[in-house]
Amino acid sequence: MIFRSYDIRGVLGESLTPEIAEKIGRAFGSEMHERGERQVIVGRDNRPSSESLSESLMSGIRDAGLNTVDIGEVATPMVYHASVTSSNSPAAMITGSHLPPEHNGFKMTQGTTPFFGDDIQKLRERIEKEDYTSGKGEHEIDVDAASRYEGDVAGRFEDAERRLKIVVDAGNGMAGMFAPT
Repeated sequence: MIFRSYDIRGVLGESLTPEIAEKIGRAFGSEMHERGERQVIVGRDNRPSSESLSESLMSGIRDAGLNTVDIGEVATPMVYHASVTSSNSPAAMITGSHLPPEHNGFKMTQGTTPFFGDDIQKLRERIEKEDYTSGKGEHEIDVDAASRYEGDVAGRFEDAERRLKIVVDAGNGMAGMFAPT
């Protein structure tokens, strides 16, 4: 079962394929369309499978009638930041997180509102019933989302009264791409 309580996760080539990612995008886009949304922010980690899953997810979202904003390879907090700073747009992050390399998945949000539990099960039901909205969304690439996040975080320390020693745990790797900046 890939539709879990807090995310959607599967094994590549088995329970998770680009075709399934497209259906997930179509279901998520349909749900967001019915909630009055017009675009979805999409980011991904650096797993080899994440780019194709991201492309498939965004294709499904656009087929549901919503625009996609691709912010590229980023850490998960950067997706949430891009979502909140763009009028609380819905967002999706393609990430395998802490799981082995043959796994990958999706975390979603509607702005500051978590997307989990019954919401995720509703996506599964939409896919099973093929209950989708239709349209032709547009695609945009935002190459500055990561630098806006970095600027926001760094700006919080500009007026520090004393020199700070900061330790960064790169976790599963993505934070390591951005921590030096």
